[in-house]
Amino acid sequence: MVGDVVVYTLARLLLVGVLTAAIFFGAHLIGNDEFPLVVALLFGIVLALPLGVWLLDP
Repeated sequence: MVGDVVVYTLARLLLVGVLTAAIFFGAHLIGNDEFPLVVALLFGIVLALPLGVWLLDP
C-alpha cells in the first residue's frame, strides 16, 4: 500500500519534470530565450494536475 503511494508520487513528480522541460525548451526552440524556468515549472504543475489523474488512473 505504501509502496504504491510512493510509486504514484514519483510518477507524478516525473510528469511535472517532463512537462516543465518540454515547456522550457519548447520556448527556447521558438526563439524566446528569456523564458523563466519558474514560469515553466508553474505551468508544468498546473498541467500535471489533470494529466496525472487521467494518465495515471489506477
